Amino acid sequence: MPVIRNKLNQRILIHLKGGRHIDLLEKGTADVTDEELSSSHLQDLMIREIVVTEKEEEAEKTEMRKSSYIRKGK
Repeated sequence: MPVIRNKLNQRILIHLKGGRHIDLLEKGTADVTDEELSSSHLQDLMIREIVVTEKEEEAEKTEMRKSSYIRKGK
Protein backbone atom coordinates (compact mmCIF):
# COMPACT_ATOMS: atom_id res chain seq x y z
CA MET A 1 0.00 0.00 0.00
CA PRO A 2 1.47 3.40 -0.95
CA VAL A 3 2.30 5.96 1.73
CA ILE A 4 2.01 9.70 1.11
CA ARG A 5 3.92 12.38 3.02
CA ASN A 6 3.03 16.04 3.46
CA LYS A 7 6.17 18.13 2.83
CA LEU A 8 4.66 21.35 4.17
CA ASN A 9 4.64 22.73 7.69
CA GLN A 10 0.88 23.11 7.49
CA ARG A 11 -2.10 20.82 7.42
CA ILE A 12 -3.57 19.77 4.03
CA LEU A 13 -7.09 18.58 3.26
CA ILE A 14 -6.91 16.27 0.22
CA HIS A 15 -10.21 15.79 -1.64
CA LEU A 16 -10.81 12.29 -3.00
CA LYS A 17 -13.37 10.78 -5.35
CA GLY A 18 -16.79 10.13 -3.86
CA GLY A 19 -16.75 13.13 -1.52
CA ARG A 20 -14.17 11.63 0.85
CA HIS A 21 -11.02 13.39 2.02
CA ILE A 22 -7.71 12.86 3.82
CA ASP A 23 -6.75 15.30 6.57
CA LEU A 24 -2.94 15.21 6.39
CA LEU A 25 -1.16 16.98 9.23
CA GLU A 26 2.06 18.98 8.79
CA LYS A 27 4.93 16.66 7.80
CA GLY A 28 2.50 13.76 8.38
CA THR A 29 2.02 10.50 6.49
CA ALA A 30 -1.00 8.45 5.46
CA ASP A 31 -1.59 5.07 3.84
CA VAL A 32 -3.61 5.34 0.63
CA THR A 33 -5.10 2.87 -1.80
CA ASP A 34 -4.29 2.86 -5.50
CA GLU A 35 -7.76 4.29 -6.18
CA GLU A 36 -7.17 7.17 -3.76
CA LEU A 37 -3.76 7.76 -5.33
CA SER A 38 -5.47 8.37 -8.69
CA SER A 39 -7.52 11.28 -7.27
CA SER A 40 -7.07 14.44 -9.36
CA HIS A 41 -6.46 16.67 -6.31
CA LEU A 42 -3.82 14.31 -4.92
CA GLN A 43 -2.17 14.03 -8.34
CA ASP A 44 -2.01 17.84 -8.57
CA LEU A 45 -0.38 18.05 -5.11
CA MET A 46 2.15 15.40 -6.16
CA ILE A 47 3.01 17.27 -9.39
CA ARG A 48 3.61 20.42 -7.34
CA GLU A 49 5.71 18.29 -4.90
CA ILE A 50 3.62 19.31 -1.91
CA VAL A 51 2.84 15.64 -1.28
CA VAL A 52 5.27 12.83 -2.12
CA THR A 53 4.89 9.06 -2.15
CA GLU A 54 7.24 6.68 -0.43
CA LYS A 55 7.41 3.01 0.35
CA GLU A 56 6.12 1.77 3.69
CA GLU A 57 9.64 0.79 4.80
CA GLU A 58 10.94 4.33 4.20
CA ALA A 59 8.00 5.80 6.14
CA GLU A 60 8.68 3.50 9.08
CA LYS A 61 12.38 4.47 9.13
CA THR A 62 11.47 8.17 9.11
CA GLU A 63 9.01 7.69 11.97
CA MET A 64 11.65 5.78 13.95
CA ARG A 65 14.13 8.64 13.47
CA LYS A 66 11.53 11.17 14.61
CA SER A 67 10.71 9.15 17.71
CA SER A 68 14.39 8.89 18.66
CA TYR A 69 14.49 12.69 19.07
CA ILE A 70 11.77 12.65 21.72
CA ARG A 71 13.22 13.12 25.20
CA LYS A 72 12.19 10.56 27.75
CA GLY A 73 11.47 11.70 31.29
CA LYS A 74 13.38 10.43 34.31
